[in-house]
Amino acid sequence: MLKKHPRLFRLSFLGLAAFVMLLFGRASIPPFDRDEPRYMEATAQMLRTHNFIDVRFQDAPRYLQPAGIYWLESASTALASAVTGTSQERAVWPYRIPSLLAMTASVVLTAVIGGALFGEQAGLWAGLILLASVLCMAEGRMATIDSCLLLTILLVQLALTRALKDREAERPTPLRVALLYWGAIGCGLCSRGRWCWCQRLARRWLWRWWSGGRISGAGCGPAGAGLWLWPWRCVVYCDRPCQPWRIFPPGGRA
Repeated sequence: MLKKHPRLFRLSFLGLAAFVMLLFGRASIPPFDRDEPRYMEATAQMLRTHNFIDVRFQDAPRYLQPAGIYWLESASTALASAVTGTSQERAVWPYRIPSLLAMTASVVLTAVIGGALFGEQAGLWAGLILLASVLCMAEGRMATIDSCLLLTILLVQLALTRALKDREAERPTPLRVALLYWGAIGCGLCSRGRWCWCQRLARRWLWRWWSGGRISGAGCGPAGAGLWLWPWRCVVYCDRPCQPWRIFPPGGRA
């Protein structure tokens, strides 16, 4: 099948190359900076206490971002423990699996978006340049939020690119593109919270302009995206009503 679809073959090879390059050193490289051990320890505490709502680092709450990244790292660590038959809570590599998969997908999506806008060759070069960057090699090996956040941003950009192409071709944009757009924003909200709302306001304007407002039911998108995040925030707020500023942080380093 890949031989009949050379573009799919090239993208698959690019994704495989990204996966292999980011795979090496994942278990042997120690934590990069002060943030990565905090993500790991908060996730390990979540697994030990089975409390997947109230994110804590040692005895202090950790509300610098929503719980999405901790859920992903908890799932990957629990799966690694189940596959190996031993607890992997003190190993570094299981916590880095979400970043590995997210950065691999980000490289491929960069090539797809670049190919849609500037041609297939330009898209492949864009994916290769991202893969060769120091930031990609570092973030793809870290158990932090950045790789997953990049993936959600690129998914939003993919939906915007499809809407732009549909507008240029004067054809309606399918509903699944709108679902991808708002679903990716919802995932971004679960990853970074308030920061993503600022991006959402700008992208909503771009969505209306690029798609020409031809998506039926798109007005329900913000509510649907918020459903990814607000139940968690409400539960945490009900549990700690005297600390609202910790649940809605101004931002900063994680």
